[in-house]
Amino acid sequence: MPSLEVRRPRACAYDRRVTAPPTPTPRRNRSIDGSRFALRASGPWERVGELLGELHEAGLRRVSVQEVLDGADRVGRALDRTEPPLAAIQQPVLTGFGWDFEDATTTRWYPQGITSTHDASDDGLWAGREVVLVSWVLGRNSSVRVSFCELTAGASPRYCHVLLAEPVRRWGREAIELKPIRLHAGGIVWRGPHLYVADTLRGLRVFAIDEMLEVARTSAPGCVGYREGRWYGAGHRYVMPQVGALRMGLVRSIIDRGPRFSFLSLGRGVDGASDSVISGEYRARQPGARLVSWPLFGEEEGLSAGATVRASSALTTGRTNLQGALPIGNHLLLASSGGGRRGSGRLAVYEGERLAADRPWATGPEDLAYLPARDLVLSLTEHAPGADSERAGRLVFGLSARALIGGADEGGETEAETGDHLLP
Repeated sequence: MPSLEVRRPRACAYDRRVTAPPTPTPRRNRSIDGSRFALRASGPWERVGELLGELHEAGLRRVSVQEVLDGADRVGRALDRTEPPLAAIQQPVLTGFGWDFEDATTTRWYPQGITSTHDASDDGLWAGREVVLVSWVLGRNSSVRVSFCELTAGASPRYCHVLLAEPVRRWGREAIELKPIRLHAGGIVWRGPHLYVADTLRGLRVFAIDEMLEVARTSAPGCVGYREGRWYGAGHRYVMPQVGALRMGLVRSIIDRGPRFSFLSLGRGVDGASDSVISGEYRARQPGARLVSWPLFGEEEGLSAGATVRASSALTTGRTNLQGALPIGNHLLLASSGGGRRGSGRLAVYEGERLAADRPWATGPEDLAYLPARDLVLSLTEHAPGADSERAGRLVFGLSARALIGGADEGGETEAETGDHLLP
């Protein structure tokens, strides 16, 4: 029976915490050959229906996004636009929210990635609802949960945590088991029925949003899986199953230092091109982080075990401490952290390879997402408040994309037009 071990985060080469403030630099982005980067589909894929069917027969009920939202058991708070983490931002903060007291102050879970129904569907809705998802990591990559929050629910929205879990058939056993996902989950992209989660060293994990399962939560708060006739999700009411993975080979990933998957965003295709997942890597106090475009979404938007996806384009950046990258039109937004819990980050806006703007950003910033129908850039901050910092705090916030891009695209459209030219 897997259990969740809570350990304090440690600083390491792939940890997204920052130990020193970044130095803004005018260095340009530089195109590199991305064709040598490839991901191979692995995991159940074709067998996922069989595995999930066994879980259903074992008593786990399938639940929809609507049910998760309707049963949301936590209430966020209205965003104060003058809150300390946002103090350095010069453009108006238009929307956002804070978490309830437990989630805002916990040092067990840390928010990381962000995506929404605007990534999932063309109209920005899922079953008529506008939803934001935020990934959280437990301690030192011990487990991952995702928060479902409805944007239209008001200034103090209700939300619900869903645990990510992998269905496995252990060696020598017939029964299916669930085990926790041990990742940092620094970036997420919701596309159609799937949630793509960053696996820092290896690539992407893929989860089925429309196959979430209801489990018991009244006891065994640290237990994931089956115990004494009941299924558990470490105190969560719902779990979302992994249905596949897209991985780099071990040689490319470790020995040849392939690109790391520290954060993700959606690249929206134009002129008939399909959408893609943009991955990027965090490098502490060092420029040269790589951004890679992965054309995962063809006409059928389906993958099978053994399929190979080769990167369509890639670049190296001139920024340090990257936490998020977001393409909008012919612009690229790069968010960097700085100064740990005390210093504000930076948001660089590139037009092609040229640095068009370098703006103060939030304290403790993380991933970025784009809501084209609202012309909003969404982001979040990770640090819990404390006596050691006047600027720490944990928020989700949104600003106008047009205001952030500024005069670099004055009078033009900022509607998403990314495609491969996002990565020049």
